[in-house]
Amino acid sequence: MTATTCIGTWVNFGGGYSTSPESDIADFLSGGHPEWREAMEESGAVDRITEDYRDAINAVLPEGIALCGDEFIADVDVDYDADEIKEAIEAIDLGEIVERRDEEAIQAATDAIAVAVANRAAAVEQVEAAENEVTEAVREALRLEIPATKVAELLGVTRARVYQIRDGRR
Repeated sequence: MTATTCIGTWVNFGGGYSTSPESDIADFLSGGHPEWREAMEESGAVDRITEDYRDAINAVLPEGIALCGDEFIADVDVDYDADEIKEAIEAIDLGEIVERRDEEAIQAATDAIAVAVANRAAAVEQVEAAENEVTEAVREALRLEIPATKVAELLGVTRARVYQIRDGRR
């Protein structure tokens, strides 16, 4: 088993005033429109951005060093250059990662619109079918000489409206 030690935190290697990779991501996203940020969060894109960013960071670290939480953990016998680690992390294009995941969020939103449109169309069909049922029921009730006032009472409409329904004048 290899012994490890903490060689620093995100503050030491991540640069700037950020305290974590998640803080960098939040700062980056804060420049966007609130509705866009909310869509990114709701679609899960922010979680995937975080995972991608952490994977990119670990990929540029020297062998034997890993980012664990907000700490950099290294095998005790690993030699490293702190400036090289900082430069490697700074070279990661967070914007590219966000853009890639933003496209997924856009696709998810587009898919959600398509589903909503289909659901609305189905609902319109159901309403039309229900209106046709009401029309046929009104016609049958009047054919059976049920008073229009009674039909109006059952429908919660006026007597004049009953005749409009019967005649198809909606």
